[in-house]
Amino acid sequence: MDSHHLRHFVAVGEELHFGRAAARLGIAQPPLSQSIKRLEGSLGIQLFVRNRRHVSLTPGGLVLLDEARRILNQIDLAERLTRRAANSGVSRLRIGFTPIAMFTELPHVLTEFRNRWPLVRIHLEERPTQPQAEALAAGSQDVGILFRPVSGLEGLATRLIERVRSVAAVPSVHPLAKKKRMRVADMTGQPFISLHPRVNPEAHAAINAACRAAGFVPSIVQYANQTYTILSLVANELGLAIVGSNARHMKISGVTLVPLVDYPPDLEQELVLAWTPAAESPVLRSFVGLFEKMSEDNAAGR
Repeated sequence: MDSHHLRHFVAVGEELHFGRAAARLGIAQPPLSQSIKRLEGSLGIQLFVRNRRHVSLTPGGLVLLDEARRILNQIDLAERLTRRAANSGVSRLRIGFTPIAMFTELPHVLTEFRNRWPLVRIHLEERPTQPQAEALAAGSQDVGILFRPVSGLEGLATRLIERVRSVAAVPSVHPLAKKKRMRVADMTGQPFISLHPRVNPEAHAAINAACRAAGFVPSIVQYANQTYTILSLVANELGLAIVGSNARHMKISGVTLVPLVDYPPDLEQELVLAWTPAAESPVLRSFVGLFEKMSEDNAAGR
């Protein structure tokens, strides 16, 4: 079993059609069929059930499809890293970040990093958490600032930036804004503004779970893609929201953040720095080290 056979197998496994898979690979169908037969022969199992009209994966084929994708992604990443190491050109650092990261140490780290590595090109891309995890795993991003929990962090190195508690974002003119602390159930019957599930499905699911545990289903009147937008809508009295405690950095007038005393701890999030250990380089290690030092210095000064 080699990468050549695995690429052929993945193409057929995803297309479930030998003709389309051959066209996708740019080869004729007979050599593709022979490649799959050799792979099945080396494994001693059947990977596909096929007839004239239908192709499907066997249970063994389904397992191999997931594993083959991972193996090929790692091979592609290794090839890219090797070529990059052999290239004497200017290095680059690809950094993904969620919008809230601009209210952390990131701006100061970037300034110091540029001073230390003036020839390194920095490529910044604002991305939601899940696409960042996928980009890191695929090797198209070097380091990210994102929220945990999120699927796809297996195998990545992480460093905690901040534990994010959940708070209620309430219009400052609302009666609930007078409370020093409140329960999730206090928001029953109120219009809700929520982060869109495609932006952070884990956070969206956690908020819904917390509301259901408190005895109600949130009445969502508006979705938004960023916490800043959510707070702006709350300030304009369109509804209430549950946001992370790091929203305090945004300082939007007209919004009061009230601690939630009964938000389930297991639904809380963490803001973390994440990267692929296999992609570590002096440049990446320097960036991570700067972030860790500034985070520690700021924590000590609080």
